[in-house]
Amino acid sequence: MPNIKQAKKRVRQQQKQHDHHASMRTKLKSSIRKLRELVQKALVEDANKQLKSTIKLLQNLAHKKIIKSNKRDRLSSQLAQKVKNISIKSTS
Repeated sequence: MPNIKQAKKRVRQQQKQHDHHASMRTKLKSSIRKLRELVQKALVEDANKQLKSTIKLLQNLAHKKIIKSNKRDRLSSQLAQKVKNISIKSTS
């Protein structure tokens, strides 16, 4: 436990930041889960809307350095590919 006043303040700030980042990562996971459920149900229009909001959230979190940019790119690509596959299947 820190003894210096500034060190105590840093501990409080870090805990608050950790909690906020954890909630944002949870929000991201929920958004990805919703998108995967829509893909599984083959709801193309809803999946496209959810994909747009999920990618926006990914970009925001990567910009704030909550997730790494490579993870953002990888997830964006994978999710877009899944949505693209169901849209191709639905048109066939």
